[in-house]
Amino acid sequence: MTNVIQYRDASDTTRGPSPSVWGTCPVLEIMAQVGQGSGGYYFWEDFDAHGLVTAPTTLAALGGGLPFTGFGSSGSKQEVDDASGGSSGFLLEETTHEEGANFTTENHPYVLSNVAGSLWFEARVKTSTITASEMSFFVGLADTTAFTAVMPLTAPGAVGDLNCIGFHKPEANTTAFDFSYKANGVTLEEVNSDIGTLAVDTYVKLGFLMHESDYKVRCFVNGAEQASTTTVSDALGTDTPSDVGLAPAVAIKNAGGTAEGLTIDWIRCAQLLPAGT
Repeated sequence: MTNVIQYRDASDTTRGPSPSVWGTCPVLEIMAQVGQGSGGYYFWEDFDAHGLVTAPTTLAALGGGLPFTGFGSSGSKQEVDDASGGSSGFLLEETTHEEGANFTTENHPYVLSNVAGSLWFEARVKTSTITASEMSFFVGLADTTAFTAVMPLTAPGAVGDLNCIGFHKPEANTTAFDFSYKANGVTLEEVNSDIGTLAVDTYVKLGFLMHESDYKVRCFVNGAEQASTTTVSDALGTDTPSDVGLAPAVAIKNAGGTAEGLTIDWIRCAQLLPAGT
């Protein structure tokens, strides 16, 4: 399968996936070939239909028909968010200072390396606060490291020691966030710092892609490509998490001691198997 890279540098605040991120992804072809030894991998969760979810205080399946494993500290809440009407989402909320909630999938098929196939990721989220020192979050891909009260976000809201790539809002930030990646044992690399403009209870789409034509990772906020890119390395021990499988992951950390949360409307991720496989 050959794709021509087509990017549209324009803001896209519609509910659906951004054409600038997904215009090069043969979603239907990937879905049709999953399990046949070719094609690739595809994940989509829009939280529009699931059952009652009990927030786990130990790492466990979230239940409710959701395909996630999650963790919640003692003050956490993980449940459906119907407040927006016609655009239901999933709420991660925490009330206790330096505690948090998170979830990921058990399978980790996505690979970020220069021998992998093209990769696409996007999620639509909104936050309950833009006040400094109230909440941090991470939205992206992470490795098999077990999620806990301090993983993938540490007590101060920093990214923990794991392999990951995605969007990170540090505790100190207000409306802006970073696009970063990390290999375990290596310092976090901020590809794009202080991007985006968060607003209270207002959805924003966070996306990135890697195309095997050049293996450059590009990130998008509401469909608009951000200025910086990074080229993936496949060497072990480099800054990029190139030697492990990754999975969709979302996490929050409370920094202020009052109830703060992140609502996820949907998550979408896809990857082609590399050419010639």
